[in-house]
Amino acid sequence: MQKTREQQIDELRELVKGIEVAMFTTQDGGRQLHSRPLQTQQVDADGMIWFLTSRQTSVVGEVHDQPAICLTYVSHSDNTYVCVTGKAQEIHDQAKISELWSPMHAVFFPGDRDDPDLTLLRVTPDHAEVWSGPSSTVGKILAFAAAAITGDALGNKHELPL
Repeated sequence: MQKTREQQIDELRELVKGIEVAMFTTQDGGRQLHSRPLQTQQVDADGMIWFLTSRQTSVVGEVHDQPAICLTYVSHSDNTYVCVTGKAQEIHDQAKISELWSPMHAVFFPGDRDDPDLTLLRVTPDHAEVWSGPSSTVGKILAFAAAAITGDALGNKHELPL
């Protein structure tokens, strides 16, 4: 049975919960890929993924020029790997900034939540790939052994066509 969009969003939110940082990959005008770590602020009820950043960063300029992006989340402890593709856009929404703001952000934005350099990036995901396997040491050993004996791929992969 195919999952509803709401179920897919709930699964995505649960998968990235606890993984604070995503590798946010963009493409520059020369079609070179650039990745940098950005802290995920929220995956909202509509499945939008939110980030706070500086207007002066290359990620903002690259998103303006080429909005197609890739986010990569890794949880070694859970043995889960998530790759999200979608479109990013810069959003100017002071209410959303205030909602996502925490005192820790003041380290990067000394002007507080009203810092004129502070902006939002909103990612609208269109697809996610998930790889997962056993997370315990014993489970990993058994999975490696089973893969070696059967020749089957280690772990499992599934997709979320958001």
